[in-house]
Amino acid sequence: MKKPIKKKSVKRKAIGKKSNKGLSVLSLLLNIVIWPGLGTLVSRKFGTGVLQMILSLVGLALMYVMPAAMLIVLIAWIWALVSSVRIIMEAWK
Repeated sequence: MKKPIKKKSVKRKAIGKKSNKGLSVLSLLLNIVIWPGLGTLVSRKFGTGVLQMILSLVGLALMYVMPAAMLIVLIAWIWALVSSVRIIMEAWK
């Protein structure tokens, strides 16, 4: 009588602390240098990241019509910076 073959379960590897630290720094750089919200998306905070990106796009589009819309872009960048700091604090605990 043959023994039944056990199927091996595939387990996802947890992201290590080093990887989280590197990802958090990457998140900060992407949010500040490239585009507000992009780093937040990379850190898997999808709702917040998408809202930051939309806010910055709306601000950039409105800047051509009214220069005061620069405040909207500034708010998006500050929000992305705060998100990045929170992500870094979580990773470095």
